[in-house]
Amino acid sequence: MAAALNRVSQRHQQQAVSDRFHQAYAQLNPAQKLAVDTIEGPVMVVAGPGTGKTQVLVTRIANILTQTDTLPQAILALTFTESAAQNMRERLVKLIGQTGYSVRISTFHAFCSELINSYPEYFPIDRGSEPISELERYDLIRLLVGELKLERLQPIGDPYFYIRDIIKAISDIKREGVSPPDFAEMVEVEISTLTQKLMEAEKLTPKNRREAGLPTVTELKKQLRSAEKNQELALIYQSYEQSLRAHKRYDFDDMIGLTIVALKTHELLHSEQQEKLQYFLVDEYQDTNAAQTQVLQLLSEFWGEAANVFVVGDPNQAIYRFQGASLENMLSFTAWFSQATIIALDQGYRCPQEIYTAAAELIERNTLTAGTQLSGIDLTAPLKATTDQIQTDTKIRIVEFPSQFVELWWVAEEIQKLIAAGAAPEKIAVIYRHNRDRHELIEVLTKHQIGFEIDGGSDALSEPTVEQFLSLLRVILDLKTAGTETELVSVLLLDWLGLSRLTILKLARVAQKNRRSLITLLEGDVNQIQKFSGGETVTLAEFLSVQQKYQQLIAWAAADANLTLTAWFESVLVESGFLAWLQTLPDKLYQLTVINSLYAQVKALVASRHTLKLADFLSAITTMQEHHLTIKVDDLDLHTNQVKLTTAHKAKGQEWDQVFMIHCVDKKWGNNLDRKQFKLPTQLLKHTQLDAKDINEDERRLFYVALTRTKQRVTCSYSLHFQNAGHSKPQIASQFLGEFQPTQSETVAAQILRPADYLTSNKVAAQLVQSLQPVVKTRDLAAEKAFFATVLKHYRLSATGLNKYLRDPRAFVLEELIRTPKAKNSAMAYGTAMHRVLETAFRNYQNQGVFPALEKNLQEFEAALADEVLNPADFERRLAQGKISLERYFTTYAGETVQPLMIEQLLGSGTSVTMLGDIRLIGRIDRIDWLDKSAKTARVIDYKTGKPKTANEIIGVSGTEEFTERELALPETIRGPHQRQLLFYKLLTQLDAQFNWEITEGMFDFTEPKTDGAKLTRRFLPLTDVAVRDLTSLIQQVMAELRSLRFVEEW
Repeated sequence: MAAALNRVSQRHQQQAVSDRFHQAYAQLNPAQKLAVDTIEGPVMVVAGPGTGKTQVLVTRIANILTQTDTLPQAILALTFTESAAQNMRERLVKLIGQTGYSVRISTFHAFCSELINSYPEYFPIDRGSEPISELERYDLIRLLVGELKLERLQPIGDPYFYIRDIIKAISDIKREGVSPPDFAEMVEVEISTLTQKLMEAEKLTPKNRREAGLPTVTELKKQLRSAEKNQELALIYQSYEQSLRAHKRYDFDDMIGLTIVALKTHELLHSEQQEKLQYFLVDEYQDTNAAQTQVLQLLSEFWGEAANVFVVGDPNQAIYRFQGASLENMLSFTAWFSQATIIALDQGYRCPQEIYTAAAELIERNTLTAGTQLSGIDLTAPLKATTDQIQTDTKIRIVEFPSQFVELWWVAEEIQKLIAAGAAPEKIAVIYRHNRDRHELIEVLTKHQIGFEIDGGSDALSEPTVEQFLSLLRVILDLKTAGTETELVSVLLLDWLGLSRLTILKLARVAQKNRRSLITLLEGDVNQIQKFSGGETVTLAEFLSVQQKYQQLIAWAAADANLTLTAWFESVLVESGFLAWLQTLPDKLYQLTVINSLYAQVKALVASRHTLKLADFLSAITTMQEHHLTIKVDDLDLHTNQVKLTTAHKAKGQEWDQVFMIHCVDKKWGNNLDRKQFKLPTQLLKHTQLDAKDINEDERRLFYVALTRTKQRVTCSYSLHFQNAGHSKPQIASQFLGEFQPTQSETVAAQILRPADYLTSNKVAAQLVQSLQPVVKTRDLAAEKAFFATVLKHYRLSATGLNKYLRDPRAFVLEELIRTPKAKNSAMAYGTAMHRVLETAFRNYQNQGVFPALEKNLQEFEAALADEVLNPADFERRLAQGKISLERYFTTYAGETVQPLMIEQLLGSGTSVTMLGDIRLIGRIDRIDWLDKSAKTARVIDYKTGKPKTANEIIGVSGTEEFTERELALPETIRGPHQRQLLFYKLLTQLDAQFNWEITEGMFDFTEPKTDGAKLTRRFLPLTDVAVRDLTSLIQQVMAELRSLRFVEEW
């Protein structure tokens, strides 16, 4: 009966999916339907802004699954950003249900990262290593510049002048898929060609040079000098790559390059990926670089000219491609697939027609795309708007102001009017050209109490809270090294240290009167305070409160020598009261995210140098600040009740009802000075003649992108004067505003506005007075709920997370959802190293039938432990412990016959989909062994490196002293945390459609004896379907509680 009901339910689900697909398909226009229906062979779709490309991609995937027997895992959809991948996934699941989770949707980098982690044996990097940080890369390039004998790239006055430019140039070269030897060869060819041209030019008169089409001698000498800089750049590039490989490290761009090399070098890896993947879809193809395209070619080349490669792009929106090569990818695709189907989506569903027309008038001035056609498609023709969503007098406003302060104040008041009229704040955006343009804007919006979210994140080092915490760290270092008190008083006055400000000031005055330092006073005898206080009334209690805090500073300074920096950093965060104070602030979510970003930098630095101490960390921070390196704060992605602030680059792929483009002035938008210190060889591009480019093509495309983000109206504003540091400089409007202003044909409804009330001195004076008023921040509960709703939407629950929630919901919120800083203690580090040895040993057994020799296991353990962040004493103690434990373990189980099925199996990530309804689950299982191959039954095994538990402790019958009331009230089948862990693993295997075996038993494999000299223990536990059902109900209940967001108000 149950089976019959299940089949009926499946048929109903399939019918529902079919109905949704046909409903979505029916809403497509003819060009979109053609793109969706052409599922075989190469296809390129030219899709301008708001033409529904994401819907086409999603519906096409659904059509492939409907029309063919293709497995969802055989479809690979690649996007440009994580948010775009997320958006595509959500739309697909909404359209086709749970199957949508199995389709492989990711960014290029995420796909390559997954490949590196899944097949570590093919990649010359340490497993688990992270890309080098921006600071590490800076330090490495600085070291190489100092070591290499350079002439062009090491000016005498400033030998490290070119470092940032070198880093950018190497990144560009890597993104074009060019190796160090190939780049060196390109440069030599360029130098040889230029030298020959120069020799010819010097022999000719100016008139003959012009007739021969040669540049002037001066220009050729400049080009040759630039090529010689590239020659030295090639040396640095070669040394940089050698250094990374020698240390088994990589940078962010290497994820693509390493994948290319692995696919080319290892036939087994290459063929396996080709067999797994049958359909390829690429979004934002115009910005895909050459290295990413190589990955796509290698994955699909088995199918030749008939490869099912579907790309969507718009050359007019190419804002990330190297040197603005907007047509490079489109032309390379037609060269790659000469018989490709090319489709143009010409109907726009976002902007009013006036904006589409203005955008076309703007972009047709770009010489690379002007007049260019692909299979008869005019790339600069205006899109056809399907409808105007609202009726307004003007869809484009151009507004002029006397100064940028007045401009920003007007924008803020306009936003206030929109919100007061019922507009949702999240439907409004302010777009600017550079990140630095947002600073004054933030101040003005804050004064108007307008909530906002910064897209792309801010810099943690510029946050006042971080500046306060760093000042505390500097004082601790000063006390440790020099005993000075440069910032001591200002730090003691910080609110979160909990001291009386009056007491601090009185003590500082006492010290000054007695010609003593505050340090001397605080280190003196408590009984002497009355003697020194004179006329100042400092009570004994007041003095002791400050002295105790000073002694705590000294204690932190001493602890720096003994703790790892991560552990020390966490202890100071907690013990100083700073972390608790952050949680009292109105914007606590943002502030916790900021401090997390700073802590991530600490971890990154310590990962590359385990002995890093406070002085090293502060030195690194100083280097970052001096060279304008940032610590990016992750986006909160609130999406509710917040106006979006974003650069034009970050605005790509997004849309809002109302858009304000600020500071639209010359030299900011257009006619920018070319500050590139390197002119890389033109051979990097194969299909683009860069000489044909207009100097403003790249900036014009960026303006085009910003202009077409709106669904209703765009307001472009500019000011006639720019004030900075007390100086005023005149400026003019961007030329782009004049390229679509109404002409005699009146094709665009744009007009220049000069609000009269904003030109009066009284109005400006009133604004200045208001700007000086203090800002009172209030807690935005709606924004917090929006944040947690987004986090929980994508949160993947693990057994650890479930147990943490049941034990302490507040700790769960902080550690799982917000991820407050938490250092890895020595026990956890020891456990990680032991797990690595056991993984390696059992893989060897699985492949060769024997365990490695004991000595090899011990060497593996020592190397694994050395990768962990431990102080010397903990390292030696854990090393000794591990050697004893491993020798005991492999001696005890030496004669055992093992049948490993899987080792270190991660379920719920990559191609493994483990969805419990709409709840994402994840877990890494140490080992799965066969029980009965004929019955296809197996056992899950979890290694435990702590003290062993009794059977009753595992199932929660005894040892329940730390259990919460909720845990004690759970059914016996799921009462114990360890019991829940094994059942969670069984549930994961049941949810994963690719797992074809039945888990009937679990085992805890304890690597430590209960007491010295005792035998090792293993605990076995039957895993029943009844218990899994109880666990399933618990998980659903817990996630329902979390998604209700009731905890936000209590938190």
